[in-house]
Amino acid sequence: AVAVKMLDDVGELRTRVGRTAISVLIAQDLAVAPMLLIVGGLSGGEFQWTVVLKVAASVGLLIAVTAWFGSRRRVHLLPFKMVVGNVDLLPLAAIGWCFGFAALGGLTGLSPAYGAFFAGLLVGNSAEKRAVENVAQPVQSILLMVFFLSIGLLIDLNYMWENLVLVLGLWLFVAVFKTALNILILQLMGERPQRAFMTSLSLAQVGEFSFVLGATALSNNVITPDLHRLVVAITVVSLVTSPLWMHTVRRLHEQGNLTQRTPMALLRVIYVREWRLTLRMTAGLFQWFEGRFIRIKALYWRWKHARRKEPETGAEILPPDATFEPEEEATEAPFDDEDERPGNA
Repeated sequence: AVAVKMLDDVGELRTRVGRTAISVLIAQDLAVAPMLLIVGGLSGGEFQWTVVLKVAASVGLLIAVTAWFGSRRRVHLLPFKMVVGNVDLLPLAAIGWCFGFAALGGLTGLSPAYGAFFAGLLVGNSAEKRAVENVAQPVQSILLMVFFLSIGLLIDLNYMWENLVLVLGLWLFVAVFKTALNILILQLMGERPQRAFMTSLSLAQVGEFSFVLGATALSNNVITPDLHRLVVAITVVSLVTSPLWMHTVRRLHEQGNLTQRTPMALLRVIYVREWRLTLRMTAGLFQWFEGRFIRIKALYWRWKHARRKEPETGAEILPPDATFEPEEEATEAPFDDEDERPGNA
């Protein structure tokens, strides 16, 4: 949803970049159902080989339905065709359709999430798609708010603060690695560097299905609560920083066709103003530190030179508590005998 909104805001949703990104997102959504089954099969501490059959059945069913819908015109779904003109019953029919397939998926051993996903896939390729979308929009908005409300309840701010370096480091690694990998794959498939770069930026965020996979893994005791909090924290940070990627995609869209061949060259062109500002600030800080260093060095040498010029005295300096007894000066009597004094003559 974040990637689609980003491409729509910059006007790239209907272009080749948007179509490529939407195709990748659809493939990711189709891969969620088998991943849910695999995570559920890891419960109990060991892998259950029956999950392989479930995954094969779910993937085969998805491929068959996708191929069947792709090779023919849109079909009519009977529950929606009967109430397509009734704005009161059509939303109830959509909710009942979703819950019914979710219950069916749970009863067959696949998963309720897989059943609901399959129900949406059928409605999305039916002739009643537009009608269901229009009446289900309020319900979709409410459920979307409830979904993000539940995500907000899962966020542990104390955990994020105590593990801030780990969360930011893993988020940066995921964003950079995912972007670089998508650029490489798209260029190997023949996309131009600019299109590959823009498409990869729109797909750099961690998908919302990470919350679902994390909750499923936690409920099946596959991961610990601390690891689940880490998954939630990384996903939340990725979604919160989406405006940064949107800003990059918008600037790249405004630049038009560029001749740069590397992502780093594209980044230099996109963020040329920020790059120049960073260089000026770095040069100013360097000059400030250089001036302070020269001043401190000059003061040090002045102090050292003044210390060398201090006179050296040879007098002994006693400590304050030392006792000092001055010697009495010997006075030489002018007369040796008292008789020789003037008064005794």
